[in-house]
Amino acid sequence: MPTQEDPALLEAGSDSSATMGFFDHLLELRRRLINCLIGVAVCCIVGFVFWREIYTFLSIPILDAFQVVGLEQRLIFTGPLVPIRIALKVGLYTGVFLSAPVIFWQLWMFVAPGLYRNEKRFALPFVFSSSALFMLGAYFAHRVVLPITLTFLLSFGAEFFDAFISINEYFSLWLTMILWMGVIAELPVLIFILSWIGLLTPAFLLHYLRHAIVGIAVVAALITPTTDAFTMAVFAVPMVVLYVVGIGVSAVVQFARRRRKKKDADG
Repeated sequence: MPTQEDPALLEAGSDSSATMGFFDHLLELRRRLINCLIGVAVCCIVGFVFWREIYTFLSIPILDAFQVVGLEQRLIFTGPLVPIRIALKVGLYTGVFLSAPVIFWQLWMFVAPGLYRNEKRFALPFVFSSSALFMLGAYFAHRVVLPITLTFLLSFGAEFFDAFISINEYFSLWLTMILWMGVIAELPVLIFILSWIGLLTPAFLLHYLRHAIVGIAVVAALITPTTDAFTMAVFAVPMVVLYVVGIGVSAVVQFARRRRKKKDADG
């Protein structure tokens, strides 16, 4: 039976959240959600103020594709309310992306009370890595995936059709691909967490690599906004690369766990 000096109990017992009840957790969840909404709202205001500059940046992929294909570098709109709606959407998108660090921090603060003291040191690395990977995934989609995909789509059948791309259609495609690529980029973080708590090992991930590739192909087919195999491959290939990176991350975590266990046994 563990004694009163058991370090694990002392770590858990030192946190007052260990005695939190169900309704206490609901109140804490509400508080974290409110903080997230406040962060998003503040960033949305910034987006609304600078929507013209942000729109210019967001429209780069489609304008580059227009230039490659040889089309007029302009988007069209089909209703009098569309421009102001686009301005509002730009502000909203900006708010979501800029507030990503706030959202990840609030998520960590919600789960942190259930962790031991030595696990809480991952707070800043978790927030930084999650935010950085999300932004890198989104930027990769914006600068690489979208221009390649749009050039392919606009070139397909160009000798038969005239392209008149509306602002709404473009931004719907942009948002879908950017958000999904940002979420996909979080795969190494997810693998790190599951490896740290012992649910995944590099041997397990390597053994099921072929199964993972099939699963990735299915997921890519589901989240791809178009029905062509090229766009699906554009989503699937980065996911496979991130999965392989995740195997390396899991190996590092396993090495660190073994080293710590050996240190504890020797000490």
